[in-house]
Amino acid sequence: MGETLFQSFRTLDAEAAQKCLENLKTVVSAATRSQQEFFTRLFWFAYRTRRFEQLSATIGALKPALRGLGLTTPAPPTVDSEVAAWRDLVDRVEYAIQAARQIGDYSRKLMAL
Repeated sequence: MGETLFQSFRTLDAEAAQKCLENLKTVVSAATRSQQEFFTRLFWFAYRTRRFEQLSATIGALKPALRGLGLTTPAPPTVDSEVAAWRDLVDRVEYAIQAARQIGDYSRKLMAL
């Protein structure tokens, strides 16, 4: 983590970032075949394209928030195996939000001294 990102984490709105994470989790889960109910998995070929399009559309709106966390998005998925990179992104976003909260707390405590 560089100094610029560290400094930006001091003032990051953690609640807004958390909402971004929840939106991301929802669309990634919807685009993950293994997390669907039986009939959806059975007819996944009919759902896949729309779910991937929803993921791409949602990410377009979330890119600024992800950039604020120092993260970039993987390429839009075209096959099921490419969704794994998006699940990894969810983990990285969770980690970045946790780091931002800790940095924000540290900064506030330091200013109180």
